[in-house]
Amino acid sequence: MTPQEKTIDLIKKLLAQANDDATTQAEAAAFAAKAAEIAAREQLELSAIDWTERKAGQPIGAFHFWPEEHDIKHSKVRVKWMEQLIGSICRSQNCRIILCGGNTYDIIGRKGNVEIASYLAAFLVRFVVNMSERDYRKVFYGNRTSGRRAPGEKRTVTEALGFKESWRQAFVAEVQRRLREQRDEIKVQYASNTALVRLDDEADAVQEWMSHQEYSKARFLTTKRTSNYRGMQDGQRAGSKVDVAGRGVNEGDFSETKKIS
Repeated sequence: MTPQEKTIDLIKKLLAQANDDATTQAEAAAFAAKAAEIAAREQLELSAIDWTERKAGQPIGAFHFWPEEHDIKHSKVRVKWMEQLIGSICRSQNCRIILCGGNTYDIIGRKGNVEIASYLAAFLVRFVVNMSERDYRKVFYGNRTSGRRAPGEKRTVTEALGFKESWRQAFVAEVQRRLREQRDEIKVQYASNTALVRLDDEADAVQEWMSHQEYSKARFLTTKRTSNYRGMQDGQRAGSKVDVAGRGVNEGDFSETKKIS
């Protein structure tokens, strides 16, 4: 098993712990950041010879991301939060995405990096869909009345309007923040290591490859006008308290640290 294959296996074990209903938004964001960190450190700690051999054996190319292959519902229209999330994860792995219609994409990069990015992105997309739906139902049914209305009582589900979209956008913003922090921390820790240039070199190489392809620029997507403050809070609240430590993650004093088995 190659070092990168070991890294992929380690990331799968890490994310397997977050694949249950008990996982919070904060833990999912922390697991994503930890997975990206594991992959980045693996690249930085390779010997110069191994690094050269990896680049020679894994030329940059385009790899298709079919949502159905990752248990994600196909959409004929673009999904803004999903584009942002997958794009951010791919950038953390020195890859880029090209829109292919709806929520299908080409991921540009080296095969090993693309595999890590695809696995991590698919995990987070499924998590966002499932968790936002679960929390939406809590709000929706919590604001519905049953039986006869009392005098003056109003039937309303106003608090649930726009909840899922706001939840998803807030969660994506939190993941993006954590990935930026993780990248900055690695740059500080490896500041004296000449291997640090590999991260920027890889990003530049992918950009150079794309510059020789005929890609058109995608139009800007706007967010739905209906926003929901509670959805934004629920999608972001716990994330600000997350600590990433060692080979596991925790939420400060609110839960026990989950470790890689």
